[in-house]
Amino acid sequence: MRRITIIYLPNSFVPKNDDEIYKLIKNHGFATLISGNDKEPYVSHTPILMDIKKKVLRGHLSKNNPHCKSLLENKKIIVIFHGPHHYVSPTYYKNQPSVPTWNYAVVHISGTPRLITNRKEIIEFLSNLVDTHESDKTDQWDFNLPKDYLKKMIDSIVFFEVAIEKVAAKYKLSQNRPKEDVPNIIDHLFRIGTENSIDIAQLMIDNVETN
Repeated sequence: MRRITIIYLPNSFVPKNDDEIYKLIKNHGFATLISGNDKEPYVSHTPILMDIKKKVLRGHLSKNNPHCKSLLENKKIIVIFHGPHHYVSPTYYKNQPSVPTWNYAVVHISGTPRLITNRKEIIEFLSNLVDTHESDKTDQWDFNLPKDYLKKMIDSIVFFEVAIEKVAAKYKLSQNRPKEDVPNIIDHLFRIGTENSIDIAQLMIDNVETN
């Protein structure tokens, strides 16, 4: 994956490999879309799927969303995937004095969008999107909708894909702290016990050297 800095990104905050990026996108697929023109920006939120082989992102927006105009004009778009994040108290550090901070993981992808108008592609995207979010459920929803109803839904939606051109992944995980502080931070985050704190602690284990 071609990585180019489109955010402030110290070298120490770059994830070790592309697999970390793919994993974050898969696990945190509800993304923020940003694009616009000379007059105003547009921001939307929607679930996104990544096709690694074709190096594209796929998503959809309501046809009533004014953001669609920017997509129709093929303006550059930024897609932001927000991973886990958590507050880090200076009380977690052995080295003092210290100040509070925030640990987080995020992926920014920019590229050029195109509309998906082929019905077969649309159905395939919707089927993949449903499978992605229903696969872990014991009572899964069936995508087999009445044809008239499905057509009505599809006609009210704009489907698009974004050719991936630039990628910036930032994993701020206390890499700038002395190594002896890191195990204590991880321990505190695990003990907090929320989904975000546990996920950040695990990312620190996977990405930060402690000795």
